[in-house]
Amino acid sequence: MALAHYALLFYYSDTTSRGSTLRVSRHDNAYFHFGCGIEKIRIEEPEVVITTQQGKQVRCDFLILGTGFEIDPLARTELAGYADRILLWRDRYQPPAELQHEELGNFPYVDRDFTFQEREPGAAPLAAQYSLL
Repeated sequence: MALAHYALLFYYSDTTSRGSTLRVSRHDNAYFHFGCGIEKIRIEEPEVVITTQQGKQVRCDFLILGTGFEIDPLARTELAGYADRILLWRDRYQPPAELQHEELGNFPYVDRDFTFQEREPGAAPLAAQYSLL
């Protein structure tokens, strides 16, 4: 019952993302811009200039983009139009009541190469072109 073990580990432990965030946040020159969708990125040597969907401009010399800490394909504007057709863990597995965890159910149920799978075959052929890596 590896999934049950994972559910308990996820629920009770410090996740890698949180640990990484805490480690990076110790640096005075590290900034996190949570909930900030990107509208445009351009290069103005030697800087990268980012314009957020909120209209804020951020200038930096190094940029790391992350998908965030919440797993919810339906919330991703990049997946608009077919996110609801991506196969999720909750579509494939129903844990016992004591192990249910909504966030785990929102994780995409990926193929062996980490590409998305369609909830219904033929409903979202583009899904297999996108991966979590």
